[in-house]
Amino acid sequence: MKQIDHYKPLQFSDRVALAFTKGMRFFADTFLSPAQPYGIL
Repeated sequence: MKQIDHYKPLQFSDRVALAFTKGMRFFADTFLSPAQPYGIL
C-alpha cells in the first residue's frame, strides 16, 4: 500500500478547519459507531 503524505496546515484557517474536522471525526467515531447503534446517547 502506498504511503500518503498528510497536508500540513500552513495558515490559521487551515488549523481551524483541521481542528473542526478532527472534532467531528471524534464525535462520529464515538457516538455513531456501528458496533453500538445508539452510542452513549
